[in-house]
Amino acid sequence: MGPAGGGQRLPLRRRPGFLAFAPCLTPADFRCFFTTAQGWGTFAQQIADGRQAETLEVAWGELELKELAFAFEGTPAEVTVTADGQMVEVEWRYEKGQVHIGLAEPVTLVTGEALRVVIASGGR
Repeated sequence: MGPAGGGQRLPLRRRPGFLAFAPCLTPADFRCFFTTAQGWGTFAQQIADGRQAETLEVAWGELELKELAFAFEGTPAEVTVTADGQMVEVEWRYEKGQVHIGLAEPVTLVTGEALRVVIASGGR
């Protein structure tokens, strides 16, 4: 059986603070539920005009993030991350169709807060 929401499988990494998403079902306009040990919320992805936007919104509890990974087609040129509207310093790399993002400092989101990632394409 495949992953919920029509996503492709990413390598399972059981480490705190790591989330990865790779939607296959309508990736240009995708939304699903996520859950962790400390909270739950929604994940949304929109792709348009050379940009891929990822949004994690916490509906209940808290979500501590240290690393993220997203499937990405093309060649990324820039990655920006904001947590509850504030810029977050990151390091990122592109490997095997995935953008891996390391946060300079862990970010903890609580109920009602959101993390937004924008990946700008540098061409295909």
